[in-house]
Amino acid sequence: MYFIILTIYQYSKASFFKILLLAIMYMLINFIFFTYASVAFHSSKSYAFKGGEVLLFMVVISLWVYSLYSIKIECSKFSQNYLKELKINVIHRLDTVAYDQLESYSIASIQTLLTSDISQCLMAFKKIGAIFISMSTSVVIYLFLVTSHINWLCFLMISMFFVFTPLTFEIFKRKLSFYLLNHKQHEKKLFSNYLAYFLSIRLFVMNVNFNHRFVFFISSKYARFIQQCEKFDSLFTLINSFSNASFYVMIFLVSIFGLQSQFSGLSLALLIYGLKMIQNTYTQYSSVFLAKKIIKDLQSLSHDLNASSNSCFPVEFCSLPTKLTVSNVVYTYRDSMSNDAFHIGPVNLSLQSGKCLFVTGHNGSGKSTLMKIVTGLYSPNSGEIRVDNSLVRGVNPHYRSLFSAVFDDVSFIEGFSYLDQPKMIRRAENMLAVLNLDHVVTIKDGSFSTIHLSKGQLKRLALVLAYALDRPFYIFDEWAAEQDPFFRKWFYRQFIPQLKRQGKAVMVITHDDRFFHLADELLELDSGHSIESQPHVLTPLMTT
Repeated sequence: MYFIILTIYQYSKASFFKILLLAIMYMLINFIFFTYASVAFHSSKSYAFKGGEVLLFMVVISLWVYSLYSIKIECSKFSQNYLKELKINVIHRLDTVAYDQLESYSIASIQTLLTSDISQCLMAFKKIGAIFISMSTSVVIYLFLVTSHINWLCFLMISMFFVFTPLTFEIFKRKLSFYLLNHKQHEKKLFSNYLAYFLSIRLFVMNVNFNHRFVFFISSKYARFIQQCEKFDSLFTLINSFSNASFYVMIFLVSIFGLQSQFSGLSLALLIYGLKMIQNTYTQYSSVFLAKKIIKDLQSLSHDLNASSNSCFPVEFCSLPTKLTVSNVVYTYRDSMSNDAFHIGPVNLSLQSGKCLFVTGHNGSGKSTLMKIVTGLYSPNSGEIRVDNSLVRGVNPHYRSLFSAVFDDVSFIEGFSYLDQPKMIRRAENMLAVLNLDHVVTIKDGSFSTIHLSKGQLKRLALVLAYALDRPFYIFDEWAAEQDPFFRKWFYRQFIPQLKRQGKAVMVITHDDRFFHLADELLELDSGHSIESQPHVLTPLMTT
């Protein structure tokens, strides 16, 4: 609970003090009501209310409703804004982070953290208001009962009664936390397994035996997940049961010490109500504990991204650069799991306005890695990259924005506005017609009307977007490999020459040697090393 209070204070002192004042007002009003109820219950005569007293009562009850309502609303606002800021901060940092660092994270873990974990955290934070109310009510009841029963033995028994439940939870907190963390880890593994299953669904659909084995595999995983849930539920229920039993222990002690006259029916009712308020506070333990863990994970991720962004050098370049030069670039990638290293370089190449470079090589030769280095997603370990005469250093968002690229894996966000300028929309609409997508996809408010397309169509849509962005450098990773013969020829014989005439520098990763002669220069990679770089003479443009 202290974590929540501290989080609210650190995030917004204004919200913290507003909630604190509302809680104090709520406690004072409750104390007034309990005092009045005590007087009324002990009085044998009926009381005739005067007009002013009725009005005062209405004002007080209105303030009680206002404080109760405002605490919940203020806590809800805080939770929404705080969690939104945490998520936005993570996403905001991504454009200044080295891409290879992002790849080192588990995609399933980040996805879980930013989706289901945040939702779970939000649900927990929405209960903050109820927690504040329960805590405030239990404190007021304790103070009222203590001040109403001057006997030191009554004071001791009431204090022990109110301390028993929190103390029991504190004793078993480490064990509860252990079960909760195991439960969360098993949940993340289940999510990762389901994600991997659906990503490779074709393999399982084509192999019935695989699918049957996966059912058994996931059932065993789920059994362990349920086991952790049951362990937590068993311990939590046991603590709650002992907490309930404390009330009957209290009644037993009252009768033993002959203190029946000290406890009225109202006192006993308040004891039960106070116990329920304390239990309500600790019933949220699992939600609050997991919320604390999720927030720490988000803060840790944000801190890592901030640390990585310190290597960001946002130097701006000429809006229309004409040449990009890669000189003696070396990059080494080490797999953290297997400790195997992949080495590329030294590599030398240049992209010039109005020219096209083809990059080829067998699978695993480093073509895609080279593409990530050239586009600024990976930072080389040594060597240098220059745009015209400007040196590129570290992670540079401005450098990355010089490129329009179509990677091997293509995906879109439905409803997202990719095109924010009329010129971009016109270029996109023209290219949709050329690629025979205009009868399937339209553009409204800068977003594509549908993204539910075949893989080949998605690649064409990615080309539409790349063309619409109108950047000085264009890079394509095996774009034509998944296209039919017509669009494959169109890509090499019409589209690339069109980009060159517009003064664009083009780099194409390809295996298709039938079109090598159309390149101005050919670079061949073998195990990360360039083994051939030679100029080519263009043949006359052929029509399809």
